[in-house]
Amino acid sequence: LSNSSTSSSASMVATWVGLVLIFFHIALNAKVDCERVKELRACWRSDLNYLYLTDTKCPETVLSNEVARARFEEATHSVGWSFLEIETRKYASNEQQAYAAGVLEGKLTQSLILKHWKNTIAGYCYTAGPYCDALYAYLDENLKFMRRQIALYPGDPFWVQVNLMLIQLAGLEDGYYGTITAPHVDIRPFGFLLFQLFGDLADLEAKLKRPEHLPKLRFGCSALIVPIPEKQELFFSHVTWTGYQTMLRIQKLYKFTYHLNRGYSLVPGYGISMSSYPGVLLSIDDFYITTAGIAVTETTFSNGNKSSYDYIDSKSTVLSWIRVMVANRLAHSAKHWTMIYSKLHSGTYTNQWMIVDYNNIPSDMKTFSYTDVLYVMEEMPGYFEAKDMTSVLYTQGYWPSYNIPYFPTIFNITGTADEVKLYGDWFTYDKHPRALIFKRDWHNVVDLESLLRLMRYNDFKKDPLSACNCTPPYSAENAISARNDLNDKNGIYPFKALGFRSHGGTDVKATNVEMALRLQFVAISGPTYDTQPPFQWSKTEWQNKISHFGHPDLFAFPPVTHKWKFI
Repeated sequence: LSNSSTSSSASMVATWVGLVLIFFHIALNAKVDCERVKELRACWRSDLNYLYLTDTKCPETVLSNEVARARFEEATHSVGWSFLEIETRKYASNEQQAYAAGVLEGKLTQSLILKHWKNTIAGYCYTAGPYCDALYAYLDENLKFMRRQIALYPGDPFWVQVNLMLIQLAGLEDGYYGTITAPHVDIRPFGFLLFQLFGDLADLEAKLKRPEHLPKLRFGCSALIVPIPEKQELFFSHVTWTGYQTMLRIQKLYKFTYHLNRGYSLVPGYGISMSSYPGVLLSIDDFYITTAGIAVTETTFSNGNKSSYDYIDSKSTVLSWIRVMVANRLAHSAKHWTMIYSKLHSGTYTNQWMIVDYNNIPSDMKTFSYTDVLYVMEEMPGYFEAKDMTSVLYTQGYWPSYNIPYFPTIFNITGTADEVKLYGDWFTYDKHPRALIFKRDWHNVVDLESLLRLMRYNDFKKDPLSACNCTPPYSAENAISARNDLNDKNGIYPFKALGFRSHGGTDVKATNVEMALRLQFVAISGPTYDTQPPFQWSKTEWQNKISHFGHPDLFAFPPVTHKWKFI
């Protein structure tokens, strides 16, 4: 960029941020409709070429018909989650479906979107002007690249789905602001696109040199997959680790009857259930179940290889937030998922992905080929590796994941091996505290109740595997579900992750063979309280320091299994 274009970019960013904050201030002080359940329908007027919303039925005429319907249940303060379901009509075009889905979500979840923005994004660029100018330029160029590819390859299923993600995002903004028109991809780099980037941002921040002293939103996570061959069962679970300001949660069901290649066949993953957040069109945790019989999750690992960031290119790659949903919709198997996700991979959101194909759970171990149930994929800038790990899953008895790369090549080139030299076993794959806890306790998993118990486990003051070279000699980080708010504020820790901070396990999600068929999962919102005191904002020093608009004060919610109405 030239100096003049950089100045123009900065001015554009400042103007947009100012307008948005004014709007949010007005909206936050406006009266909020507190109905528990709301339903809306999106109707298409073909003569006027625009969409409109109604809380009654759409008139079914030559000129007007229903494109989508949505149901939103606000239950944050009763069960810790809200619930959103959106279903589109297969006779509508793909573009109409995507736009209508976005509009409905933007309208129905407007209040939560506002609060989540203030909790997570509102101050992101306040003291990071040069970095945000660079980020704006990167995102703007990347949007242009995707639009060019969409125009060049209108029949390519990958680019069709990329286009639909952008249209859905545009609809989300239009629904929120009440500027509903017709399907389009006029997306602002610093609009609700920022919500989608929570995963990608860590690596974009490193590439574009966001100041190190500024707070960063980081995801960690624990995951566990346990097959029970004699019962033809497989348990699939995940715990999100992140900052406590993110704990405004929505479980979502998207049933989008997208057509393949503008034909009559539907995409395999036309239905997707997931744990998610207001204003976010993916999970980010990540945790998905699809109508193709696939379950997807991940844990994030760090990348200390600075030279690898040269491979993050705005003009030739697609960011993770889009690729994950494209793969969820197009994939018909676990292997196929890795092939789609790795296409034009950006290397941002360095994760170990675990993809389970519930269609291939063995009914007879004597004839089982030990293939095609679990694929594991790890990605970093410039490199990825994917492999069928079914044999390891069934011979070992479980597959754990805890933010350490499994594949040796990834382990070495991310610089994790160098961390071992500095800090010891904590950074190794087989001797990390969670690796040892999983190895010790996985065999206790016999049903969903025992699975939840393990995934919420944290007894850091008594468990010898939670010990560290610290003062005091343990850390609440060293558990399956971290509670770093319980660490000693004045303690001495060898690195920041082990210390006192508003960060930890913020949920648990789990499913099995029977539930996955219905796109259902059992979930608990908030930090673990099994052997620790429940998290309560008013009893922390962050009560008036960290934004948590819309959060319950006390997080002591029971497990909940939501029964979708649109299944």
